[in-house]
Amino acid sequence: MSDELSQGPKRSPAGWKEQLRDTLVDLHHGLDREKTLKLWTGLLHFVFSISLLSVVAVRILLATESGSSSTGYGTGVSSDAVEAADLRWTTWDTEWPPFFQPTAVALHGGQLFAASGSLLQKFAPGSPSPAASGTLRAVGPPTFLPGSVRGLGMVGEHLVALSDKGVFDLSAMDPSWTAATSTTSALAGPLSILSSQAALDREALFQLPSQFAGNRLSAATVVVASNGSMARLSSTAFVLAGSDAELQLCRIPAQAKASRGAAASLDILAKLTPEDKEGRPQKVRGMYLCQTGCASEAVLWAADDDSTVWAISVESSQVRARFRTKPEQGRSIVALTGNSTHLVAALAASGQPAAFVATPYPELPNLASPLEL
Repeated sequence: MSDELSQGPKRSPAGWKEQLRDTLVDLHHGLDREKTLKLWTGLLHFVFSISLLSVVAVRILLATESGSSSTGYGTGVSSDAVEAADLRWTTWDTEWPPFFQPTAVALHGGQLFAASGSLLQKFAPGSPSPAASGTLRAVGPPTFLPGSVRGLGMVGEHLVALSDKGVFDLSAMDPSWTAATSTTSALAGPLSILSSQAALDREALFQLPSQFAGNRLSAATVVVASNGSMARLSSTAFVLAGSDAELQLCRIPAQAKASRGAAASLDILAKLTPEDKEGRPQKVRGMYLCQTGCASEAVLWAADDDSTVWAISVESSQVRARFRTKPEQGRSIVALTGNSTHLVAALAASGQPAAFVATPYPELPNLASPLEL
């Protein structure tokens, strides 16, 4: 008994082995934790490097695609970069004849000239400006032109109309019509057309180019130099839109008459159709060319058949922006005009009275650095 106490507790060989094994396991786990930390640190460095390379590669790819998809000449705006924005329109009170569906409009001196097919009617406000509280009302008798009028514009003090039958100078044909101010003789209804003494057999001043012959003219606008007049034929030009969505800049020919005495055709100067077929209007319903006041350059405003308004640079034929519109009661834009501050549109829909709306010219993005609207 005393010998057992003096020798102390006995330890079996199995106990020492287990203790040694536990110690080795602890040491091994410590080494694994250090290796694991180093492994994860290296992996994170690798992932970070890959992400940096991906960012650089994506930027190079986007820059390449942007350069290849630019339209027109020079440094253009990609059609994908020109996003559509909404235009906010203000309605101008107008008393339209119940059957009147505008196909062309023009503003001049606070008056509105409007065409409905071959019929033309002048409107004047009760106040000095249509934008004021005065309501636009029909004044003077109607007049008529051959064909369907698709464009109106002022050349000096002359009202010029473009129909699918040619170019007409209304002020020279009937000066009393443009000067009329009486509301008692205005168009009152469909039957009043029968009593009109206006003739439909008027001759065109100029014919349209052959590619617009027939019923291929969908819209037109007049372009004049400052203080232009019909006496200066070289100062007058036109933009014609065909049923094939081609936009052509035309001018008055050097000779007013053709070889057999018939009216000469307009000369085509340049094509204004944007090159990108997917990023341009497909069917133009109305056009207005603003030379000053709306942007830093001349801009052709065009409305297509779904009432999207396009701003097209006249200098480069590039689309600078496009704008959505949400006409009321299902109406769509059928004609455009404007002044120094506002873009003006005529709206129409079958079975509903027409409407006249205006909006300040929207800001356009710079061609060199596209802006998403």
